[in-house]
Amino acid sequence: MNMERKFAYSLDTKTTEITTGILIGLLLGFVVIIISSQAAKVTPVYLLIIALILVFTFIALGVEKRREIFLGLFAFSVSLSAVDKWFLPRAHYGGAVGIQISLSDLLLLILYGMWLGRILTSAKGIDKDFKFVRRGVVPALLFVFASALSVFNAPDLKLLVFELFQMFKMLLWYFFIINNIKSENDLKIIIGGVIVSVFLHSTVALLQKFSGASMGLTKLGELSQLVGEPVGGKIVSRIGGIMPHPIALGSFIAQTLSFCLGAFLTWKNKKMSILSGITIIFGFTALIFTLARAAMIAWVAAFVVTIFLAIRGKYFYGVKSKAIIGITLVILVVSIAFSSLWYERFFASRASNVTARYALNEIAVNMIKAHPLIGVGLNNFSSVITKYDTNGISLIFTDPVHNLFLLIFTETGIIGLLMFLWFLSVPLKAGTRCFLHHKDNKFITSVAVGGLVGILAFLIVGSVSWEFRISPLTQLFWLICGVLVATEVVCKKQKQVVEEGEW
Repeated sequence: MNMERKFAYSLDTKTTEITTGILIGLLLGFVVIIISSQAAKVTPVYLLIIALILVFTFIALGVEKRREIFLGLFAFSVSLSAVDKWFLPRAHYGGAVGIQISLSDLLLLILYGMWLGRILTSAKGIDKDFKFVRRGVVPALLFVFASALSVFNAPDLKLLVFELFQMFKMLLWYFFIINNIKSENDLKIIIGGVIVSVFLHSTVALLQKFSGASMGLTKLGELSQLVGEPVGGKIVSRIGGIMPHPIALGSFIAQTLSFCLGAFLTWKNKKMSILSGITIIFGFTALIFTLARAAMIAWVAAFVVTIFLAIRGKYFYGVKSKAIIGITLVILVVSIAFSSLWYERFFASRASNVTARYALNEIAVNMIKAHPLIGVGLNNFSSVITKYDTNGISLIFTDPVHNLFLLIFTETGIIGLLMFLWFLSVPLKAGTRCFLHHKDNKFITSVAVGGLVGILAFLIVGSVSWEFRISPLTQLFWLICGVLVATEVVCKKQKQVVEEGEW
């Protein structure tokens, strides 16, 4: 029996190593192809990044816990934009502009290979708690299917296919996370990767502000130059970190704040707690200079709700309670220092933008009236805007409607909107269950709170923007949904009181 177990373990290890090696080879080959095709644009910064990737890859192959390393890197890279876009038709706002492949997609491919290797070589086969139908997979599938139905009305099939490809990728993300994040350690790896990512983006954003220029990281998603915004009679630079737009950075910081707060309050690892505290301050300071109004509202709401739930969950104790008061005071001081800038931003900044958004809402209503069931076509709002424009706004403003629910309704109809709401209810239900019934483990509860508050921030920003369709924010949303469902899996693994139900 022992010999059989050793042989099975050896076969599992060798298969995983071979699968991992093949997939990493494909990853590196893909990177080489991209770099060679862009040879004239390669800078020393990118050569350094490639060197670091190569070094990391060979180190990762030589350690035992390679799964944990790639899982952490996957979570870290979620906020990075696509590394390449193929079949780009034209400049387009409102969704995918090509077949987008991100670094996270490539890392997930490696993780899928490792998972498949374990399944094929394991004597038990698929884990007993693996279930395809449950954990919100059906609502997610139907949401993607409902979006695909809009093909019958879509005038630009390429744009629909591009966005549908993006949704299908996210479905694979979600499926992997809910079936592979099964322990407290897995959750810590995911949340740790996200926190480090927030720290990186915030640091780069602050460097942009103080230097007055970009950092030369356009291949990773950074804008080639800072965005200018007229505020109080002068042009103020808006920073975006390694994001394609300042609004995207602001939304990213707001959606991840609760994870940072939860880690600061509940993690026993002092280094991670310190990093989380610094990230909260850096993130808020960077958020100020994004001038993203909805993101600021979402951040404040996320902070207040998280602190309220932390008090209810009795997370405050000893040094941590004093430290969080100190962080709050720093935030207040920074807020006061830049209060005049934000007063101008909220009350004296381009009223024409608000007027344009109301006009876009009217166009969206016209589209809904014309195609209430399956919409005008996924990712096609901008393609048909002139047809339903009764106020002339499309002559100067071609962005899609700045509202999450209206955009889904107009492009995929009532069927798509209902499927989205059904899908969204799954992680919300899972996170709420974990928070209410698993209070003994404060870290897992803090992750549930972080996910719930992250979705709250997502909905706040999404109520006045379409930027949730930008690749990093799309990826973050699906990651949060998957993590919320995974918290319930971890709850059951630790034999806590969590009701079992079919979703």
